[in-house]
Amino acid sequence: MKPIKNYLLYRERVRELRGQGIPLIPYLGVYLKDLTFIDENPSYLDAGLINFEKVELLGELMMEIEYFQQQTFSLANVEKPIVNYLNCLQVLNEEELWEMSKKCQ
Repeated sequence: MKPIKNYLLYRERVRELRGQGIPLIPYLGVYLKDLTFIDENPSYLDAGLINFEKVELLGELMMEIEYFQQQTFSLANVEKPIVNYLNCLQVLNEEELWEMSKKCQ
């Protein structure tokens, strides 16, 4: 994934996978960059009118993020060793994570 032309290849691939109905976890950095870019535009036009183009862009971006949040993942077709690995992952509580973090420092 390269940031060339505002992640054009990445965006095309995501669009392609969405069209096929394949669930994916998107790279959040692209959406944060888009959100920052949209937010830099004025909320009001010179005449004091609401900048509806900005509102529309924000709405489209939020709808795309919401689409990804609603996707479900089925592990039925995943290789058995991978499923076993994921099912056996150790879940640590906050205190255990804090202790591990202190050791890394």
